Amino acid sequence: MELAGTTAIVVAGARPLGESIAADLTGLGATVELTGAPGSRDEAVAAFQKVGPVDAVVHVAGVDGGLEDRALVETDEETWDREAEAPIRAALFALQGARECFGDRGGAIVVAVPSVALTGAAGLVPFASACEGIRLLVKSAARDWGRDGVRVNCVTLPIEAWGFDPPEDHRVPNRFGASLDDTNGLGAGGAVALLVSRLSTGVTGATVGVDHGTVMAP
Repeated sequence: MELAGTTAIVVAGARPLGESIAADLTGLGATVELTGAPGSRDEAVAAFQKVGPVDAVVHVAGVDGGLEDRALVETDEETWDREAEAPIRAALFALQGARECFGDRGGAIVVAVPSVALTGAAGLVPFASACEGIRLLVKSAARDWGRDGVRVNCVTLPIEAWGFDPPEDHRVPNRFGASLDDTNGLGAGGAVALLVSRLSTGVTGATVGVDHGTVMAP
């Protein structure tokens, strides 16, 4: 699969993972611009339009509020806003900027979130809520913009892909762990490349797990 002729923006809310995906897309022939997470819709639109005509936008969710185990009844408003609501707002701004940048040409959006969106996590409720909220935002945008030729999909990865060293209870959802051995393949970048390519023109609103068969949730 080659992405020659494809121009993509990678919005790196989580910098190392965003850089890795950008490198994979570049290796497959895409022209890639790496940007930071926008602080508003207008900021996203301005940054994206500077790049010129864009075919794809990848948003790596910046869910970096921390992985401190905390009881739900002890979660205060400030913590909720920082760890749950702020990442969803950032994803919203990125999606709005992408839609504006595509104009009438259509395009592809892929959002990467930790796989706790699919499982939930006791003790990490704001963090998990942000992940699932972003995933629902992706599905809603896919329904809203499909008529305009815009595809919006999600990839989920283990928490470790964001550079966290999570507590043992949150590493895998069952005692059997991953079904596939870890390899040196493209991983997240390969799944993203597939979803932004013409090979996936019929796929939107989907969640693709890139976790070597750890979660296997629909």
